Amino acid sequence: MTAVEMEVKMTEQAYRNSSYRVEGLNCQGCVKKLRNEIQSISSSSDIEGFPKEDRIVLMGDMTEEQFSQAVAKAGFQFKGEYAPANAEEGSSIEDNANSTDPVHSNEPEQKEVSDPAVQLSLRGITCAGCVDTIQKALKALPDVTEAEVNFASRTAQVQGQAPVDELIKAIENAGYEAEQIKDPLKEQDERAQRELDEYRTKVRFSAAGLIIGIPLMLWGLLGGSMMVTTAVEQIAWGVVGAISLLIMYYSGRHFYRSAWRAFKHRHSNMDTLIAIGTGAAWLYSMSVVLLPEWLPANARH
Repeated sequence: MTAVEMEVKMTEQAYRNSSYRVEGLNCQGCVKKLRNEIQSISSSSDIEGFPKEDRIVLMGDMTEEQFSQAVAKAGFQFKGEYAPANAEEGSSIEDNANSTDPVHSNEPEQKEVSDPAVQLSLRGITCAGCVDTIQKALKALPDVTEAEVNFASRTAQVQGQAPVDELIKAIENAGYEAEQIKDPLKEQDERAQRELDEYRTKVRFSAAGLIIGIPLMLWGLLGGSMMVTTAVEQIAWGVVGAISLLIMYYSGRHFYRSAWRAFKHRHSNMDTLIAIGTGAAWLYSMSVVLLPEWLPANARH
């Protein structure tokens, strides 16, 4: 073998995927923490994590020694190369049956190669119920062997042979949005920007709600009449109800949209509770304003 061929072979080996057992991983947040530590050492390296299996797939030119140091620095335990239990048992049986055959010693490494993993960025998830709904939708696909959704990072990691388009379609059919993560660092920056934009939007929504809510609360706390007994009170509270409806639409429309999506896909989430509660309260209040005579006197408020 020439020097050039040896160099090419070493380069290919340097950039191939390697699977390692890492203990202490509880979720994709732990994987993200380890990824940041790894990329601070080698920006060209990346990982895919499977916390339930204590498995990390390392991609790039980072050495095993560098990887083990990064794992320790991130607060996890490096346990060497990953080998599933069934692969280890199969290897032992083969070795006992034919201990002189050197080829069998490489079989565990070949069995290490598992189904490819796809990382997806998710939008529209608001609670643990959404996480459960998405995981069920993904696991229902015949070519998916494992699916794990991380609520904190709004991501999903899917293992199997299912095409990316099929995964995204399954998530959309469940009432959410998804796209493939091709560049994890870029995705982190984009997610941070989205979260900042969402924060600013919700601050505006909250301010609009408080402008109307605080005066109404002070009116009731300071002894103002909350009853509907005259035509003038009907008109006054009717105006308040109309303004409240505008505020509900402006400040809370994302709750109602999310609840409607969930309803269309035959499931519920936390937004469903918010939509039902606020909607029922507004409808009852308007029934008191429009038809007070239909209700007992002590219920006209």
